[in-house]
Amino acid sequence: MGLFDMVMIKDNHISIAGGIINAIKSVDQYLEQQNLQMEVEVVFSHFKVFLQILKYWNGLVVGWKLIC
Repeated sequence: MGLFDMVMIKDNHISIAGGIINAIKSVDQYLEQQNLQMEVEVVFSHFKVFLQILKYWNGLVVGWKLIC
């Protein structure tokens, strides 16, 4: 597996995007526009980010991995 096999969202990406929801939406939009299906990992250091992700996903997103 290389850097081209997946998408990784880290704290600095979350900050630049203006929040985890914006970061996730950007990734979703990019993957859809490029007609790509790949694994996405989210790395974060605050539990509130995890709660925001769960609320946004509502159990509908498959193929994402959370790393705390």
